[in-house]
Amino acid sequence: MGGVLSGTVWVVVREWMPARLTLRIALAGFVATVVGSFFVIEAENTDFFLFDPVMLNIVMFMALVGLTGSATAYGDQILNNRLPLGTVVGAIYGVLIAVGALIALQLFFNAFFVSGAFIDDPPWVVGVFVGLTAIGTLMSWNRYLPIRFRLAGGGRRWVRILGVVGVIGMVVFGAADLVAEIDGIFA
Repeated sequence: MGGVLSGTVWVVVREWMPARLTLRIALAGFVATVVGSFFVIEAENTDFFLFDPVMLNIVMFMALVGLTGSATAYGDQILNNRLPLGTVVGAIYGVLIAVGALIALQLFFNAFFVSGAFIDDPPWVVGVFVGLTAIGTLMSWNRYLPIRFRLAGGGRRWVRILGVVGVIGMVVFGAADLVAEIDGIFA
């Protein structure tokens, strides 16, 4: 489940990451840490009270989430250089994306908006910004379609703004949620 959600967040944010691989890997790790750590860093989790030192446990769990994001960015770069291209392959990729989206959409909704589905207090504000970024990403994929839809009134600029604002919002509110959970552990 964590891998599917991690992959989903990566697909949403990859359009808005820098092209340079070292920056992409570092930023993907950071985004993954602040957006995805809510799964493992919970103030109510008694494991943080059983094992000392508590801060080391928190840092290790956050590093694990960050490494997942960085490894995903690196793996994506390797695959992009090796996967075949073409109309038929593009159609196959489109079908795989559609099937994956059906699964990922339910996981995304449950993770960020449904209390008790994965955690008691999901970070719904982060989920809203992930959703906004996803809309911007989907709109940016227009360039991959054989028939391009014209975005009126400087639409590309607005799509870019939507994607970048979405990523910034998910990072800011994800970091605030993470800080609040860590503070709750020590309270």
